[in-house]
Amino acid sequence: MRSEDVTRKFALWLLDVICVQASYLLANYIRFDGNLRIHQAEGFNWRIALVLVILVTVGNYFVAINHGFMKRSAFQELKVVMTYTVYLSAGLIVTVFALHLILALPRLVVLYFFVGCVCIMFVGRMLVKALAKRAYGLGIAQQMVVLVAPDGTLADAEAGLKLSSGYAVDGRVEIRDRLAHGRLHEDEIDCTTDDLADTLVPYRVDMVYIYTDGMPSENISTLTESLRDTGATVYLSLSMPGVDPSGLSVADFGETQVLAYKDYEPKPYQVAFKRAFDIFAALIGLILTGIISVVLVPAIKLDSPGPAIFAQTRVGKNGKRFKFYKFRSMYQDAEERKKALMAQNQVQGLMFKMDDDPRITKVGKFIRKTSLDEFPQFWNVLKGDMSIIGTRPPTVDEFEQYSGHYKRRLSIRPGITGLWQVSGRSNITDFDEVVKLDLKYIDNWSLAEDARILFKTVGVVLHGTGAE
Repeated sequence: MRSEDVTRKFALWLLDVICVQASYLLANYIRFDGNLRIHQAEGFNWRIALVLVILVTVGNYFVAINHGFMKRSAFQELKVVMTYTVYLSAGLIVTVFALHLILALPRLVVLYFFVGCVCIMFVGRMLVKALAKRAYGLGIAQQMVVLVAPDGTLADAEAGLKLSSGYAVDGRVEIRDRLAHGRLHEDEIDCTTDDLADTLVPYRVDMVYIYTDGMPSENISTLTESLRDTGATVYLSLSMPGVDPSGLSVADFGETQVLAYKDYEPKPYQVAFKRAFDIFAALIGLILTGIISVVLVPAIKLDSPGPAIFAQTRVGKNGKRFKFYKFRSMYQDAEERKKALMAQNQVQGLMFKMDDDPRITKVGKFIRKTSLDEFPQFWNVLKGDMSIIGTRPPTVDEFEQYSGHYKRRLSIRPGITGLWQVSGRSNITDFDEVVKLDLKYIDNWSLAEDARILFKTVGVVLHGTGAE
């Protein structure tokens, strides 16, 4: 299961939990004339609230009550909500009396809960659908797909795909011999199959679907080997002559069964745990950010004119742009002065670093050495643009120079810290070494590895090693 699917299921589960708990609170509020009577014998009870969460979890992950959520009409959704609420009410009654959780469950509370849950959940679901459809229509929440097929077969390939509104075919490329031609977004594509991966790099591409019927095996091999390094998930139709089966897995792409060509697919519980940890750590980090801002913000502004928070467009997972935040450690004209300093760059490749960088302020040297400049990125983590642990997000100009091999470092959410940062980042002077560490992290990712990097990060920050 892809991380996007895990996030979607978690969001629907959270929506159901909120609606059900709101209904239970409302039922008690009405039954007891505006008094919730928390902790009293016949009032709101935390045990009942917990039982409702468990019932919602069973409904979402075992009964699959939300399967086909976006495809249902309003009338169909109302039927599902009513059935769901009957299940929740019956499950609550049976559980309460079977386990003797409370002395009595007032009948009016159950009745008000049923009516309230039907109304609140139906309105909540329809509102979420409306917002999701608007996001899909604007292209915000959609997965961008490039369709690749032999010359003259694009229509057949697209006709066989049945994708939901969560996907948008934004590129169509035909292969003739070893030449690729077509359109991506609004641009013409004309290159060799060997160069197709590099041609896709400047664009946001989440998935590539290769229609293999009639395609020579050498073209399939070339495309799969090169496109996998772009960081996009590569799907191939089931005709698979001459392709190395390593890294292949059967998957559902919309309503079409395909073979997915990707190195590693984390388990759903791993993805959910990592995101839950990110949210928890981000909330703690933002509290700390607020505390240190009391001292840092005046110090930064007194040291040099300009805003205390530096915002810059960076490139995240699969080429998605987002606003990246740090405490400002440089003068405001740093980007303009960078061009004049490029001759003194001490890193080989697509990064810039130099000793005694004149663009760094006095306060900036301190907050960089102590890594305090990174704290505003907890907001990026909470929003989902970044993770606590991952690869560092490049600037737009760096990303536009990437080859397909480099782009694979963006096949995961970028992070505040990562393997590169705890491996002596200031001592690494070759960008290829940075990429090698990032790909090592991606290919060997685990929750245990994240924990190891997190503990090493604490040590690096406390000792001030590797940071300049």
